[in-house]
Amino acid sequence: MKKIFRKESASFLGSKDFDGFGIGGIFQPEEIPEVLTWVNTTLPEEKPRHLLGMGAQPADLFLGVEFGIDTFDCVAPTRQARNGAIFTYSGRINIKKTPSLKKTLRQLIAIVIATLAKILQKLMSIIFFVQTKFLPAHLLQFIMNFS
Repeated sequence: MKKIFRKESASFLGSKDFDGFGIGGIFQPEEIPEVLTWVNTTLPEEKPRHLLGMGAQPADLFLGVEFGIDTFDCVAPTRQARNGAIFTYSGRINIKKTPSLKKTLRQLIAIVIATLAKILQKLMSIIFFVQTKFLPAHLLQFIMNFS
């Protein structure tokens, strides 16, 4: 994974009229910041970026967002859930190996509710940001093109 090839590819693809860009290739989580910095400084800022095959661990998602990623896909979370793994703020829990499943599920429900409240709060912040930053410009552009 050479910097020059990543930047050259991003420059070439960024010059095309795509709706967004997929960033992939085989790399380790510790390489994410460096690779995404190379690619995202080259791609057009206004287009969404999708990180392919990353997100096996919750930390991967936060790292991706920190370095400019908008969406993700990864088979690992589904596979882990199918095998009984649940990620919480307290760490990973395997419900198939937990002796007191009822107690664990009550704890998980409380964690999920708290997590959803935090996510909703962040989403509302993002929606407000997008509305105040982008909507007026897009609306004005639409009106100007319409008339």
